[in-house]
Amino acid sequence: MNPTLVHEIETMFQAPAAPSKLKCAAPLEIAACMLRSPASQTTATTVVGVLGCDDVDAFHALVAEIGSECGLDAAVTIRQGSYAVRFSRLTETIIH
Repeated sequence: MNPTLVHEIETMFQAPAAPSKLKCAAPLEIAACMLRSPASQTTATTVVGVLGCDDVDAFHALVAEIGSECGLDAAVTIRQGSYAVRFSRLTETIIH
């Protein structure tokens, strides 16, 4: 067998697995982007779904990351394998 090919195959099996993305990531990202649009009149939206066997800590981290990237507040509720995430625009405080 070709030594270069053997090395490539060994490298593939030794490489760490790619991080898996939570199944709920796409709906959360879409909802957040809808609020971020300057033309949007919507001030808040709620995404509801099934969390299943996904890692709850990774879910909270994902929601926090999306909220931070889009400049949104995020409120999370988890009950018996389902979740609700409410994204809302940050309220601007005016100081006189």
